[in-house]
Amino acid sequence: MKKIRQIETKVINKIFCYFQKRYWLYQYELYRLKYDLHSTFKFNGYDILFYGDGSISIGENTYIGRNSSLQASTGTKITIGKNCAISYNVKIYTSKTFFNYLCKC
Repeated sequence: MKKIRQIETKVINKIFCYFQKRYWLYQYELYRLKYDLHSTFKFNGYDILFYGDGSISIGENTYIGRNSSLQASTGTKITIGKNCAISYNVKIYTSKTFFNYLCKC
């Protein structure tokens, strides 16, 4: 019975991994349609999020690691040049809100 349970677990895991991979490949294609991403740009892993109504432009031979996100607010732009390596768990956000900080020394 234990052996059957192990086989079931392996099969379920393989099915899950297959659909997870398909989901992210599809999501990355949608990002390519919405944003200006060079054809050599690489999504290096899963859980990479691009979102917002702003502009995202990424140059050639650049990659971004897993669990990273780029968020471009309306009217803002994120530009990443060519030959850049963005690590995993990186968060880049834009904002049109400007803050004035007073330093009371």
